[in-house]
Amino acid sequence: MRIHEDVEGWYKFEAVRPDGTKRLLADWFPNLITDAGLERMAGNGDWMRYCQVGSGNTAPNVLDTALANRIAGSYTQQASINGAQAEEPYFCWRRTTIRFAEGVAAGNLSEVGMGWASSGSLFSRALILGSEGDPTTITVAADEILDVTYEFRFYPRLTDVTGSVTLTGNIGGTYDYVMRAASVTTSSGSTGWYIGASGESMAGAYAFPGTAAYNGDIGLITGRPSGTNSYASSITASPYSAGSLEREFTAAWGPNEGNLSGGIRSFWLKIGIGTFQFRVGLQGTDAAIPKTSDDELSLKFVHSWGRRP
Repeated sequence: MRIHEDVEGWYKFEAVRPDGTKRLLADWFPNLITDAGLERMAGNGDWMRYCQVGSGNTAPNVLDTALANRIAGSYTQQASINGAQAEEPYFCWRRTTIRFAEGVAAGNLSEVGMGWASSGSLFSRALILGSEGDPTTITVAADEILDVTYEFRFYPRLTDVTGSVTLTGNIGGTYDYVMRAASVTTSSGSTGWYIGASGESMAGAYAFPGTAAYNGDIGLITGRPSGTNSYASSITASPYSAGSLEREFTAAWGPNEGNLSGGIRSFWLKIGIGTFQFRVGLQGTDAAIPKTSDDELSLKFVHSWGRRP
């Protein structure tokens, strides 16, 4: 059962004057998430920890690992909030403000990056853009504090994905499935869409309370399955294959789990940043999975991610 989601990020620059007032240096503009950044997401939750600024003007490239001309780096987190968009296009977001102390980032700036170290190790890179979307240079005075806000977004797929999965044993057969994102307007660590303050590893999976079988149908993209549920006894991640930008997870329901009245009709799971639901039905009859205490059910889920088109 396959899941795919898209990611993107945006920057905003503000200077804090000695009297505490702020002036806008550059309003929201997009970034380029690097290949190294996408790789880092596979198993680490630290890719949004540091901000770096510089004076380089070469165009961002997916192969970038450092700013063209770094001036300063900081990990001083001034503010960080997590949320979810309430209407289409749905996405969850983490908005983190990194502060550069007075004088640290003074001078002319034209590039920015986020990453997991104070230099190099770039998750994203961007040239600072003006109001017309063209590269520009901003100036931070020697007596000013610089605040850089980075908003990372994670977009669920809005359309259903269909496929089939074959089970063996007492409950064997080929089952068609419909995959749909779940709870897309909920920003929660275990039951909705959530990005940690420094990032979130795609290896993160939750056996409880984030993975369950249900005897009811799946809900809307803003909801989750209905009916009685039974939590998985385990969920494990397979080793990451470098360059694949996908993680495999296996969820298992032992003899004492998943024995629901009427059978298993749907699944709900929390993997990495997102929350997802699957409806299943036996080909030809649309019957639910008739699991009993004589059976153990094991399902593999493949979760992939990439830049938003």
